[in-house]
Amino acid sequence: MYNLRRMIPMAFLFIVVMSLSLATGYGQSEQLAGSGDAQEEIWELVITGETEATCNMVLKKVENEVGTYTVTGKFKGELMDAIWGAGTLRCKLKGKTKKSVFVAQISGQAYMSDGDAAGVHSVWGKLKGSLSRSQGFGTWSVQHEHGSPSGKWTAKKIR
Repeated sequence: MYNLRRMIPMAFLFIVVMSLSLATGYGQSEQLAGSGDAQEEIWELVITGETEATCNMVLKKVENEVGTYTVTGKFKGELMDAIWGAGTLRCKLKGKTKKSVFVAQISGQAYMSDGDAAGVHSVWGKLKGSLSRSQGFGTWSVQHEHGSPSGKWTAKKIR
């Protein structure tokens, strides 16, 4: 009987600790992992304007012809939107560079944690600008059910 009294609280504590360690917290930042492909590059993407965000980005550039690359990737980060409030952004991108001119389509979701916009919302749009081997900059615009924010972006290669 004595062992049973000790085991019940320990089992409860074990279940709580395991649940917390396995669950990803809503709105918490986590490192964006690539697939391990040698062609993948890790970047930091900073979005400014009507929405502010700092994202981890994984890019893969494949040269199609001299100076022209197909670019695919994904990015994730914490965001603060002027209308929606705080949340997390997760998107994929697909585009190309030609002599460092960069155009990409983006699509994904904004996981908003506050106010009337709390919940998951689809977003889609474009990144335009310049992307070199180690940095990038330009403009962004997206669409979602509450409007079409826009602004500027910068990126720097981390590895």
